[in-house]
Amino acid sequence: MKPDGSREKKAIRYSMPVSAIETFVRTRKSLYVEALAANLAHDIKSPLTCIKTFTDFVDRRYDDAVFRRKFKKSVKDAILRINDRVERLMDVARSSKKCRKKTSLNLVIKHSINDLRGYLELNNIYIDLNLAHLKKILLKSPLIKRAIENLIMNAAEAAGEGGTIQVKTRLLADGSQELSVKDNGKGISEKEIQRIFQPFYSGKKNGTGLGLWIVLCALDEHGARIAVKSTAGCGSEFTIRFPPA
Repeated sequence: MKPDGSREKKAIRYSMPVSAIETFVRTRKSLYVEALAANLAHDIKSPLTCIKTFTDFVDRRYDDAVFRRKFKKSVKDAILRINDRVERLMDVARSSKKCRKKTSLNLVIKHSINDLRGYLELNNIYIDLNLAHLKKILLKSPLIKRAIENLIMNAAEAAGEGGTIQVKTRLLADGSQELSVKDNGKGISEKEIQRIFQPFYSGKKNGTGLGLWIVLCALDEHGARIAVKSTAGCGSEFTIRFPPA
């Protein structure tokens, strides 16, 4: 209780060490792939139906400017949805450690932010970037890039239009490298925070429940760990720790 009589907001913490991530991913990966295949079929069929419907009418209504605008937008959105699902499936398939190369974590972060810049600018979301001087480490860049993008997109959706996302890295005394992504959204409830890493679980209305699972798969490939800290009304912070190079 604060001096003014108001209740102090409690920070909820949830951490998954390397061993827990490995067990979690290994025991659920086959189930995840089976479920993803079923969901993929459904998710592809829906936009394909949309494309087919519009192409059935295109000859008869081509001179209708409104129809053409709707056709262009709907088909583009449908193609993007299909591409997103295929990309997620490919993320799971990319598991060979031979793809790992000495890479700058900071550079991967910059590339991730750059690829999301259009969405961030459209929604007036500010990125507060604070990158420490880090040595190159062995990374599977495409997988880590996708994981970072998922964290930033989640943070952007939580922060909402006009929100702020803090992205920073730091070097620890033992040589480990940390990446944290923090938003100023409404936070995650204590009940929900226990489930956010489960495949196909989503607290969002139209969420796939795959974003944080992809993050876990990426961390499993790198022997990394993740921790979450969230305070109601003050946002959430996801922190990834990569082992020493």
